[in-house]
Amino acid sequence: MTDFLKSKEIPKIPVQTPEIANAPDQNTQEFMQSRENAPIPLEPQEKLSSIPAHQGRPMQKNEVSALQDRVPTPTTKSERLIEIEKIMSENLDQAYQNLDPQTQEMIKKQGEQTATAIEQLIEQGKAMAKGVLGLIRAWLHKIPGMNKFFLEQESKLKTDKIMAIERKTRTET
Repeated sequence: MTDFLKSKEIPKIPVQTPEIANAPDQNTQEFMQSRENAPIPLEPQEKLSSIPAHQGRPMQKNEVSALQDRVPTPTTKSERLIEIEKIMSENLDQAYQNLDPQTQEMIKKQGEQTATAIEQLIEQGKAMAKGVLGLIRAWLHKIPGMNKFFLEQESKLKTDKIMAIERKTRTET
């Protein structure tokens, strides 16, 4: 191996030395004087004995209380479930808004349960139009003040759309 750089070509880097201050500035002198006048810190044992038992530490109970409210585990919704819920909620916005909050919550929970049941039928490959229609019809009939014929028509339309999702899923697998 040959050395392409000759000793003449190697650059020399000058060595820099840090500047040394001869006299401390005024801030340093004030700091040193304040350190000399500061109280001597106590040892850790002395600190604990000088603090009352209840101060500085949280009160501890000797008994463990049971957890009162359980936080439900968050569940993620599949794309298919979201699509089913979207289909189920179509054309029901006005009727849903006219309901009282308790009924809205009940309808929402039952709708989510119905959508989950429909998705499970699709996953198992047992989604028959008659079964899906029965689930949707039962859910829609729980909405108070709705026209019976409107509910029948809506349940059939929603069933057709959900069965289209089922056919699409079947062809993909």
